[in-house]
Amino acid sequence: MMYRLSRHCRLTLRGLSVAWPGRQSGVLLVILLAGLIVSGCGDEDVRPEPVELKPVTPQVSLSQVWSVGIGDGYDDEAVSLAPLVLDDQITAVSRDGELQAIERSSGEILWERSIDEAISGGVGGDSSRVFVTTADGNLIAVSATDGTELWQISTGSEVLSAPLVARGLVFVQTIDGLVSAYDVANGQKRWDYREQEPALTVRGTSPLNYDDRVELLLAAFANGSVVALDPRSGIPAWSQIVAEPRGKTELDRLIDIDGGTEVADGNVYAVAYQGNVAQLSAIRGRVDWLEKASSFARPTLGDRLLVLTAENGDVVAWDASSKTERWRTSEYAYRELSTPVMFRDHVFFGDLEGYVHVLELAEGRTVARFRPADDAIIAAPIASADAIYFYGSDGELSAWTFDE
Repeated sequence: MMYRLSRHCRLTLRGLSVAWPGRQSGVLLVILLAGLIVSGCGDEDVRPEPVELKPVTPQVSLSQVWSVGIGDGYDDEAVSLAPLVLDDQITAVSRDGELQAIERSSGEILWERSIDEAISGGVGGDSSRVFVTTADGNLIAVSATDGTELWQISTGSEVLSAPLVARGLVFVQTIDGLVSAYDVANGQKRWDYREQEPALTVRGTSPLNYDDRVELLLAAFANGSVVALDPRSGIPAWSQIVAEPRGKTELDRLIDIDGGTEVADGNVYAVAYQGNVAQLSAIRGRVDWLEKASSFARPTLGDRLLVLTAENGDVVAWDASSKTERWRTSEYAYRELSTPVMFRDHVFFGDLEGYVHVLELAEGRTVARFRPADDAIIAAPIASADAIYFYGSDGELSAWTFDE
């Protein structure tokens, strides 16, 4: 059997990040540090080859509305630079600091700005401001109207996910388990919350989320926990363990939640690597359902189905009411799938070669496939009312819609 390296060979050991270019948050590399030997990413025997795609007879068709190149894209770095869709504008950034605002309907570039730093996380913001983070730990605010820089502060550590804006604050989570809140107007820090992280973690940061219904900030961590914070003070409302470490080796005990949380109908959904997928009560954090699973992606809910792209490439759907498995497909094994997104009764996700696969939601049948990028699609697709957007690691950002 042939084997290959995983997409993002990357680990963090007590503040020291070790990363090799690749494509999915994997954990397979060889390091020797302070007497700790971890085998994996340097080996060629670590991960099976991705399955070859079978031909698909299209049942639905989609057309590209527009396409725009964003700098050098991910520049072969193990990052996930999710764009921001807000109102009539989509804003995207490249690893080399090219920040562009684009009109959603036409693909016209509204403004662009060069940031003279390597970008480490995706784009956050509101109708007035856009926020990005850098590899040196800087949080930068620019005008959403013309890209003019408004302010810049240091977070103290690298941020690998997009900043989140809610209640007049911008929130960031650093790779060492620190969640901080800053005033959107001037960058003044309001509070910090720190979670104790394991010595060895997958090098990534779970995206923050905000639940409007219960007015809580949701953070997930490398220790397998989800914590709900009061956005005004940073005081925890509840904390819940989704997975607990098991096994003898440090690699076996990795249980990072890297994909963030899904919020819907008074519930919070999260999944840990080598752990579980869980449904939690948004108000109290009570565990209402737990199922063994492993993923770096966020579970996605649509039409009462919870869909997950697993670490091994399986795509699984559970009935959100009965908690029974509705369907599962292994036809994309080890193709390093992105977070799935629902769009008009279909499930969309990208893979390591830039293909997007379209599955019929009710039964999980593949009904279409197209290739909007020449390299991996790592960031989750983004769906709006009238289009779905994909950002490839080659820098290609495109909008697609169903043909009538």
